[in-house]
Amino acid sequence: MPYRRACGDWQALLPTLNRSVAISTHDADEFEGRAVSFVDWLRASFDWVSVTPKMHVLVFHSVAFLRRFGSLGRYSEQALEALHGWFNQEAALHTAGTFLGSCGEFVKASAMRRAPGGDL
Repeated sequence: MPYRRACGDWQALLPTLNRSVAISTHDADEFEGRAVSFVDWLRASFDWVSVTPKMHVLVFHSVAFLRRFGSLGRYSEQALEALHGWFNQEAALHTAGTFLGSCGEFVKASAMRRAPGGDL
């Protein structure tokens, strides 16, 4: 059944989508194949399904991003929102002459103590 295969592909994609550590070239190849398969099986399951912008990003842009940066989870909306919240909590501790400078001080301090976002 196409829908079950799409669900299986989605389950296989989730760990890579949420993982913040860098993945191997082999895992990136596997992700690419599963992403294409997921969209194909989903479209085969429902006649009315068209390729949405998010599906396009998943198949084409996320694969290129994954190959270039080694991770998707590290740059996900959820991870960035968590980092943003952490920055807001500690903004007074990391002041500089500019906003960008304050961000740089925050990242340096986070990396030094291995706080959330330190790997970035």
